[in-house]
Amino acid sequence: MFLYGVFAVFLLFVVLFFFLIFININIHQKSTSCSVSKLPRSYPLHILKTRFSVYPKGNIFSIALVDFLGNGIFNADGDNWKFQRQISSHEVNTKSLRKFVETVVESELSNRLIPILSDDAAAKNSAFDLQDILQRFAFDNICKIAFGFDPEYLSPLLPQAAFAVAFEDVVRISGERFSYILPIIWQLKRALNIGSER
Repeated sequence: MFLYGVFAVFLLFVVLFFFLIFININIHQKSTSCSVSKLPRSYPLHILKTRFSVYPKGNIFSIALVDFLGNGIFNADGDNWKFQRQISSHEVNTKSLRKFVETVVESELSNRLIPILSDDAAAKNSAFDLQDILQRFAFDNICKIAFGFDPEYLSPLLPQAAFAVAFEDVVRISGERFSYILPIIWQLKRALNIGSER
């Protein structure tokens, strides 16, 4: 259950990250009401671009997640990461993609999330699982943006979608791999096709 919560929060942050980046919201506004300690503006750039090589994921991370993430940008280090970043940065920085992300998120908000939170919740006058609703919202957005596929996971009936269930299973199994004291244990289970590694 904990991993589902982590997954939901991760998806929510990914959607919010893309939403903030693509509609160019200035997140570095000065606060007048209180004193807040902020990281230098160059800090994210330092970690994500200029000094990325100082923060490698390493073999343990990469091997444990290769079945889930493949050898793509989220699981790469060194020159492979740099090459993939250069290729993807050209796509991510296009105005058409920004507009597409904005349209998808706005559509999902107005056509699904807000009606479920306002109309359905008020009409039923009952409690609902906000974490589940936000996970469904994030999942639909990511699927539409990344895969061009609408799983309709966030709908008034809150159905179980086979793709979402499979995705949750992959996240859970990948996360469990980090709980083993020795990575050879899950690797042996995978080689023998037993347990969660079937």
